[in-house]
Amino acid sequence: MKKIILTLLMAGLSVTNSAFAAGSSSINSNLNDLNSQIQQINQDLNSKQQQKQKIDAALKNSQGAITKTKSLLDKLTQQRALNLQQLDQLATSIPKVTSATQQAQAQVASSMTNIYQQIKTIEQDQQSLLAGNDALDAERKKTYLVAILKAEQAKYMQLNKQLAQLQALNSKLQLEVERLNAKLGNTAKQHEQLLVVKDQTAQQAVQVKQQIAREKAQLSNLKQRQVELNKLLQQLALIEKQQKARQLAAKKAAAKAAARAQAEQKQAQQASVNGATKTSQPALIVAKPPGAETSVTPLETEKPIAVSDQSTAATPVVKDSPKSSGIALGKSDASIEDNSPFMARKLSKPIAGNITVGFGQMRDSVRNNGVLVSPAENTPVYSVSRGVVLFSGSLPGFGQIIVVDNGDNYTSVYSGVISKVAKGNSLAAGQQIASSGNADNQPMGGVYFELRHLGKPVNPSKLFN
Repeated sequence: MKKIILTLLMAGLSVTNSAFAAGSSSINSNLNDLNSQIQQINQDLNSKQQQKQKIDAALKNSQGAITKTKSLLDKLTQQRALNLQQLDQLATSIPKVTSATQQAQAQVASSMTNIYQQIKTIEQDQQSLLAGNDALDAERKKTYLVAILKAEQAKYMQLNKQLAQLQALNSKLQLEVERLNAKLGNTAKQHEQLLVVKDQTAQQAVQVKQQIAREKAQLSNLKQRQVELNKLLQQLALIEKQQKARQLAAKKAAAKAAARAQAEQKQAQQASVNGATKTSQPALIVAKPPGAETSVTPLETEKPIAVSDQSTAATPVVKDSPKSSGIALGKSDASIEDNSPFMARKLSKPIAGNITVGFGQMRDSVRNNGVLVSPAENTPVYSVSRGVVLFSGSLPGFGQIIVVDNGDNYTSVYSGVISKVAKGNSLAAGQQIASSGNADNQPMGGVYFELRHLGKPVNPSKLFN
């Protein structure tokens, strides 16, 4: 297929409709493969996009859960800190209240003993005293002492109650702190797990994103190849149209020549017929003596011309216009003739480098119709002679390719290069038209150069001497 496409692109070659059909069929086959690949990649991209949306949603949910657990952790930590602060305060308050309660209890006990003794003394004094104001005063003292005792007892009871409340609060706070510690531990563990899940999901998102980017790049390359193949189909259609126009013109010219030859043949036959009808020139009558016979003497006697049914006059032979038997890939080992107009020009060496596969040698089980050169990286590529660029673009299996019409029925081809010219550019001998680039743009394993004359490959080795 590559050979067919390459040959069809070389203007001036005569090709048959079957060759165009073969080239178009091969390109259409490649296009079908490309379309299948593009469809498959689009399906994969849709699947990856859906997967990415799910991952993004999972990341969003994960982030929401992480935010909630973080907020809960902060709240629990703050509550725990307050409880610990209260416990610290209780740790200071409880001993003080305990001490005050104990002192109040001791004071109540002491007061009870003292007041009891005082009341007992008052009661003894009342028995020895007469009734009157002294008795009334004794009662007032007893009432006062009892009131003091009750006040001290109330103080003790209040302190004891306060101590019990503080102790209960202390126990409650300790339990709350223990509960908060447990909840903080569980929440922190949950938070760590959520962070791990988030990291894993984020890594998965990155991988899917990279896969999407790679498939988009692959899709872009396939679409570019699709565009190139469509352009190539258009070029083949144009070449086929031009070829048909040339064939039609050749047929018309042949028909016109045949008609002219037939007319000339009829004229020759008519001339022969007209000559045969002439018998002689006018006769001269000679007078003789009386009694003599009169005779007629011809001035010039012509031999009669025999006319047959078929004229013997020369008839021009009109040959049919030559028809190509197909694409001339050529198996000729002919070299450039030293006396050819092409060799008389100013010529340049196409590229510097070692010839790894020579003309006529086998490469990948295919006979080489040119030379394959292994140049250094970014070696300049020069136009071998003056000419016009017929094609500059990429072909599958060739990389970038340049086809130049060098005139005198010579065409040169350069492939595996980085082109610096465009279709229609006029070139001078020795003008740089490309560079070798590197191995990445040389699918054939180097820079390939081919020279053709009248559509047949010729050995270009002289150009590399």
